[in-house]
Amino acid sequence: MGTLNEMFGFEKDRLTVIKEWIPKRCSTEKDYENSLVKHLRKHLPKARITPQFAIGRTKADIVIDGKDIVEIKKDLKSTAVRDRLIGQLTQYKEWRGKVFVVIVGEKDPDILAEVRKFAEAVDSQSFDAFFGDRKIIIVEK
Repeated sequence: MGTLNEMFGFEKDRLTVIKEWIPKRCSTEKDYENSLVKHLRKHLPKARITPQFAIGRTKADIVIDGKDIVEIKKDLKSTAVRDRLIGQLTQYKEWRGKVFVVIVGEKDPDILAEVRKFAEAVDSQSFDAFFGDRKIIIVEK
């Protein structure tokens, strides 16, 4: 017997599926992206999973159902990587769905704290905040 979601044909929520992902044999950000795309397609079979989705002048690593962005960042340990991520998140501010930031590899705790602070500032200004919901969700792997 499966879970209630499985019995009634409901899919798991996207955050749960992302958190359950266990990357294996990944060395580059592209490897992680391919692994996560495969995982999402397996565990969200009704969802449309689109890798490398163009948004303005940038490309989101993955978009789910044209609604939620998944941005993967490998080795968040330099200010250059932090600045690039914050630049991407700035472009995603007006995006109507959620933005899942998946941090893989090594990370500097101070730089991660700065990204979290930026995400909290965006969240506090978003429409979702009115309902106690977050726009940017950071997941560490």
